[in-house]
Amino acid sequence: MAISKSRVDVQHILLTAVGSGVLSMDALVENSLKTLTAYKKNDRRYHSSYYVLNAINKLEKKGLLYLDKKGNMARVQLTGEGDRELAKYTAEAETLKPKKWDGKWRLVIFDIKETKKGKRNRIRRNLTKLGFEKLQNSVWVYPYECENFIAFLKGDCKIDQGVLYLESEKIQDDDWLKKKFRISP
Repeated sequence: MAISKSRVDVQHILLTAVGSGVLSMDALVENSLKTLTAYKKNDRRYHSSYYVLNAINKLEKKGLLYLDKKGNMARVQLTGEGDRELAKYTAEAETLKPKKWDGKWRLVIFDIKETKKGKRNRIRRNLTKLGFEKLQNSVWVYPYECENFIAFLKGDCKIDQGVLYLESEKIQDDDWLKKKFRISP
């Protein structure tokens, strides 16, 4: 169920969104669309609420989501099986590292206002959880491909601007980073 460069796993995005708590259907669709458009800006189907609603229905049929429908309102929450599926995906995502390093550093730079301190701290926690190393207060580095994760994180935190993803072939005096990440060129 891993997210690859070639395809976005919409069901994982939905599970992750609902995994943070019970959401209304409207909030789930809106947040998911923001995340999806961050992945595939030029793909029209990722701009459609129909696409997201179809994925929600598939998850419900699989028994991963529970929809509590009351009139025009619907609340969405994970089932026990949905929790297990999300935990499985999270474990897989954390271990998706190539056997050989491609020689590129991935840098995440962010400048988030003090009024959005909670979002800034959330980004730091997620970067730390994935294994990023802090170069400076708002500059983090990682040796493996993670552009999809950063796009997902930006969508999840509802921050379109203020977070930059860069790839660099050289960081001055990077021997300590290579040692930290246990990589060799």
